[in-house]
Amino acid sequence: MNVKTIIVATAIVCMAQIAKAQPYSIAGKVADAKDQTPLTGVTVTVAPITDTAKKTGSVTDPDGNFSIENLNAGKYLLKISYIGFEPYTRMLNMTSNTNIGTIGLKANSSALKNVTVTEKQKRVEQLGDTTQFNANAYKTNPDANTDDLLQKMPGVTTEQGKLKVNGEEVKQVLVDGKPFFGDDPAAAIKTCQPKW
Repeated sequence: MNVKTIIVATAIVCMAQIAKAQPYSIAGKVADAKDQTPLTGVTVTVAPITDTAKKTGSVTDPDGNFSIENLNAGKYLLKISYIGFEPYTRMLNMTSNTNIGTIGLKANSSALKNVTVTEKQKRVEQLGDTTQFNANAYKTNPDANTDDLLQKMPGVTTEQGKLKVNGEEVKQVLVDGKPFFGDDPAAAIKTCQPKW
């Protein structure tokens, strides 16, 4: 071998090593596969297939774009995941800066279709010197009368035909915030027909 051949071979090996050590980047966009709406906050990770513990990553911006830099040449596993969508996985061979374009994520078919939020109704509310009971918050039989409802309300009793709340005699009954039968609570209770 002559000296020129050795120098050329050494130069090629050095250039290959320099090219291999050059950091690359990967960029792309993540969108909903159904309507191409950009997805914000999607987790995008890449890891060398030789050591998947050395992963690095990014999250998508409001336009669905992401960029991961400082990747050495080699083969990588790309993973994209977002709540409510199926994960996306792809093998990449990094030999230059790469833009993978738009990746469409499919909605996860096992995701909940409907969510029902329920809240308990307020049973009792204290408004100044008035105690307000919500009749709809108490379960009674369909054929129940007003006395049945009152027995379910905390602190409400009927003693000797007089309505009492926490031991204090009720002076006036209001229905929907309006006086019902004036100052005669007993007549109001007998007359009131429950509609719940």
